[in-house]
Amino acid sequence: MPSIIQTDQLKSGDGVTTYLNSGTLSNVTFPADHVIQVNQVIDQSIDERSGNKSSWAPTGASCTLPNNLKNNSKLFVMFSGNYGESQGNHYGSGTVFSIFQNSTNVCGNQLSSLNSDKGLARVSMGNNIANYEMNHFSGSIYFTPTGTDTAKRTVELQWRSTVDTSYSSYLNRMGQSGTDVWSIGGATIITVMEVAQ
Repeated sequence: MPSIIQTDQLKSGDGVTTYLNSGTLSNVTFPADHVIQVNQVIDQSIDERSGNKSSWAPTGASCTLPNNLKNNSKLFVMFSGNYGESQGNHYGSGTVFSIFQNSTNVCGNQLSSLNSDKGLARVSMGNNIANYEMNHFSGSIYFTPTGTDTAKRTVELQWRSTVDTSYSSYLNRMGQSGTDVWSIGGATIITVMEVAQ
């Protein structure tokens, strides 16, 4: 016959006490590489940029883990989306995407081996048919987050152009809006995991 043990504290052999408050564990040490929490955002909204887009700017897609991070945790972030752009004289120019955390580009900051200008994913279009194209991009990164509380457990996807030419870029749609084909745009997806160290 099953039995129930009720307690508000557990103590290990080395004297470390774990508290159980309203069903939530605190003061718990997770084994290395254990996933502590996960969250995912699926965003189908359309974002548009025009003019000179050579500086980083938010796409509007972000993801926040529900609980504050444990000490020494790392973040593993995966992202993907769909990109379109207008026709113009910017043939072969690229748009790059990167994850920002605590208002900082993880490329070249949290990971010094990366170049922050190159981002984590890149797309480019052919000039003559760019208006009817939509390309898929994806990337992932594993890093030590900075900051505290919400800023430490929030990531956002940002984008920039590799040139300062004026043209329009679109997230989750193609450049051609005069037909009904652009309405099938897909989604931007960000998945964040907290990983114990």
